[in-house]
Amino acid sequence: MEKQPITKKISVNNLLYQLAIIWFNTCKIKKLEVEGKENIPNEGYCIFAGNHARLLDPLAFYSKVQKRPFLARDDFIDDISPKLGGFGPRINKKKYDVNWVVNSVLNYVFDSIPVRRKGIKPTQLKTAKRKFKEKESIVFFPMGTRSTTGSIYDIYNSSDERTPGKLIDSLQRTIGGPAYIIPFALSYDEIINYGTVSIGNPFHILTEGVKVNDKNLFYDNSVEKIMEKIGKQTKIYSDSILSTIITNACKDLDETEKYHINTDVLSNAFEDSVYAIRENKEINLYKSLEEKGFREKCLRKFIEWTWEKGIISYIEGNILNIKEIKRWPERKKFPKKDVNMLYLYNKSKHINGLEGIISQVTNDYKSSLIY
Repeated sequence: MEKQPITKKISVNNLLYQLAIIWFNTCKIKKLEVEGKENIPNEGYCIFAGNHARLLDPLAFYSKVQKRPFLARDDFIDDISPKLGGFGPRINKKKYDVNWVVNSVLNYVFDSIPVRRKGIKPTQLKTAKRKFKEKESIVFFPMGTRSTTGSIYDIYNSSDERTPGKLIDSLQRTIGGPAYIIPFALSYDEIINYGTVSIGNPFHILTEGVKVNDKNLFYDNSVEKIMEKIGKQTKIYSDSILSTIITNACKDLDETEKYHINTDVLSNAFEDSVYAIRENKEINLYKSLEEKGFREKCLRKFIEWTWEKGIISYIEGNILNIKEIKRWPERKKFPKKDVNMLYLYNKSKHINGLEGIISQVTNDYKSSLIY
């Protein structure tokens, strides 16, 4: 079946959508790139599966790929409104909750499909299957939530972890055959606010012939396969490299002792790590890091961030706060201000070979880096 182009109509829906994309690209991110767009098939049904790092991830995908039906929490606006005082009028001193109205408007503008995070309702699944058949594509986050630790494997612990496999099975049964599963990764440098949408090669998950007794195992294996392919698309930025260098160097240090960090040595370790990572063809390095001027900019911004976070105190030299380096990220709703050193470290911890490379470089500098 030849894929019909998605036409853009002049409507309130399309106008609000375009304004949201412009706002995102001008106000919420400094630079956003796309890789692998050529991997999207011109024909056939497509299921896009990606990681969920930020609240505005759908806008990142829309702005660089295309507007497609998106599975979204049916109550996601609830994360935002408490921080803004809540949405809703006050009548006779009583406040009325209209979050559901805001959710409905956003679902209309972005053509999203509201789903219950703890498990898709039958009516919601019916809508998803209908839109998938009509638009020949759908986008979802197998994680079921934004990451709270930084890791792409931070799957929502109150949901059925087999849901992604079940969803793919249901969608493919709707069209009577396999669809293209297209993994994509949304990667950000949290310090310089750069980002990349990386689209991987399409693959199939064949559900035909799976026995009833084997379905749960099949669903588990499907999720594992999808997340592995998403992980391989993850872009490595400076924040992950620098946080891994410092975290590894401080793993065995006593939190009660006072240590200093030599930022000149950190710069050398950063440079060596970049070139060592470049040699590993399996790791998706942000290419601009090979430029000295760009690395210096990233390092300067990173050091400023550590001062603001209290990770490095500029008193009697650069004093490390080991306790702050090892502190686990705390879950916050909106905006996410819980990004810390361990969060940045966890972002790329799952990438095979990366920590081993950086650990080796760190060991070469450890005695002069931390003292």
